[in-house]
Amino acid sequence: SRICRPTASWRTKRIAEPSGDHAGSKSPVPGPPSVIGVGVAFEITPEGGGHQGKLHETQLGNTDTASVRLCPSGAVEVLTGVTSPGNGNDLGIAKLVAAELGLSREQVSVLQGDTDRGPYGYGNNSSKGLTIGGAAAVLAARDLAGQLRRAASLVLQEDEQRITLLDGLASTPDGRSVGMARLYGVLHASPPHPGGPWASEFTRTY
Repeated sequence: SRICRPTASWRTKRIAEPSGDHAGSKSPVPGPPSVIGVGVAFEITPEGGGHQGKLHETQLGNTDTASVRLCPSGAVEVLTGVTSPGNGNDLGIAKLVAAELGLSREQVSVLQGDTDRGPYGYGNNSSKGLTIGGAAAVLAARDLAGQLRRAASLVLQEDEQRITLLDGLASTPDGRSVGMARLYGVLHASPPHPGGPWASEFTRTY
């Protein structure tokens, strides 16, 4: 606003103006002389992309896509179009997916912004990282969790509604369990087990 601009300009001028003993002084360290100064930079970027009202302002899709994949080792890989500028949304997405699948955070890896392997996405765009990208990953993880319970019900001969995913295992109320690596084998058995179709990767858009 016009009210803020003079204040911002005044503060910038105060920062940039040399003052005191540091103005134009040379470095006391041995070697070629150098000048101590102040650098000022500005960034203009669309923010708040995770909020519905911002869609028309940013011209970016208020949506994103994520794939959640069970690996042969029993670990899980998340592929997302959301990128991280250093704010840790990759860790947040890993924790969200781990919670849905009963895994530790260390068992979930997140691959961001890979246009060859991952789904199409719009990048970080501030609050969109977790509110939109994280939600897409959670939906895909829930689809995979349902598939894992179905596979575990075949192995453990238990109703899938009674299967719990916790600590990297699919377990029954009476303590029987099966690991994720074995469930991967069930999902990719040849010939396929009855009750399919079976899949170890799910993609969802939010």
